[in-house]
Amino acid sequence: MRKVSIITLISLLVGLLAINVFAQDSDTDEGDMMDDGLLTVQSNYSFDETVATAQQILEEEGFGIPLVLDHSANAGSVDLELPPTTLIVFGNPMVGTSLMQEARSMAIDLPQKFLIWEDDAGNVYITYNDPLYLANRHGVTEQDEKLANVADRLQSLAEQIASTEPMMDDMGEGEAGDSEESDE
Repeated sequence: MRKVSIITLISLLVGLLAINVFAQDSDTDEGDMMDDGLLTVQSNYSFDETVATAQQILEEEGFGIPLVLDHSANAGSVDLELPPTTLIVFGNPMVGTSLMQEARSMAIDLPQKFLIWEDDAGNVYITYNDPLYLANRHGVTEQDEKLANVADRLQSLAEQIASTEPMMDDMGEGEAGDSEESDE
């Protein structure tokens, strides 16, 4: 009987240890693409191209962009390193104001933001807050249709930014045939 109890105890401890290790890995895994209200889309382009395309598309769509925050440059200003990480804050007061009127605490999460970041393997991502999650967080209950439209629009914008070929600059640099490098 004592052997069974010791084996059961050891099995239980091994199981708890495995669960603990798994939980720690999932809590710290930067590759996890969904984390409590965050939605992420992978970009087909470089970090700099994705940031430039995001700004251009958001401006073309009529969004105000009050802030573009280059976290990497800020880290560098104090001799710290951070992989490419830029936050673009954008919004439309015609949409956000009614949400804040219903729950003033929404102001902590508005205007909307796109976090553009590069992982250690060079993959580029666009991460943003799920407006339905934010509504639940702040107790917004009277604007389901508006929130669904905002959610769809953010998803559409993130996918558009991630898949839009970067625009050529005014000098025409980067056009096919102008590159010094060749695939051949």
